[in-house]
Amino acid sequence: MVENIEKHPFSPPPGQKVPRPSAQFLVYLGMRPKPRTLAVLLLGLAGILIGGTFKLNHLMGAHTLFNAGVVVTVVGVVLWVVQLVRGKGG
Repeated sequence: MVENIEKHPFSPPPGQKVPRPSAQFLVYLGMRPKPRTLAVLLLGLAGILIGGTFKLNHLMGAHTLFNAGVVVTVVGVVLWVVQLVRGKGG
């Protein structure tokens, strides 16, 4: 726990509102994904979750849905990395 937040390297200037601790790290490093990238990531993760659920229940199309979810998630992560490398975060 940081006792004196003013000396913390990622702390905002005095008088500026301090964001939630969970979001503070992403905000100061500029890693927050753009809405389109976040949507692709969430769709991919949803596909993985649904595909895994179908697979556990031995339903048809589980492998295809799971693989599509993985592909979409990888595309979202690649878009996020490109966004970070170009310096256009958050």
